[in-house]
Amino acid sequence: MLTVRTKEELKRAKENKVEEFVVVGELAQKLHKAEKISKLSKTALAALAGAIGIGVIASPITGGASLRIGKKFATATAAGVSTSVIYAAITVGGVALVYALYKEYNVKVKRKPDGTIELEFYRKEKVEE
Repeated sequence: MLTVRTKEELKRAKENKVEEFVVVGELAQKLHKAEKISKLSKTALAALAGAIGIGVIASPITGGASLRIGKKFATATAAGVSTSVIYAAITVGGVALVYALYKEYNVKVKRKPDGTIELEFYRKEKVEE
């Protein structure tokens, strides 16, 4: 099974529609935390992504103040998703990537004796209509 350690490897695994892979290390911790993003409606997801994008684009001009405002707006828009969940989603490759991963894959969480986790992703079966 493919082992994913970086956000670049994660993006590549999703883009290549890898059937099974395991995410380890700090990336697994952040991705697990960001799972709440997958529970959002498409409308809330769009508002969240837009608010984060506006804050990031304006951040250099405003010295970072707009990023803080964007995150606060996004938090309110996302129906209870905390700023730390939003930050986790951004650091693993973006809100849209996290949302798509959890929609396209089943995830099994494996807790290790040392307190860390591994996430095993298995592509969901497409149901023929």
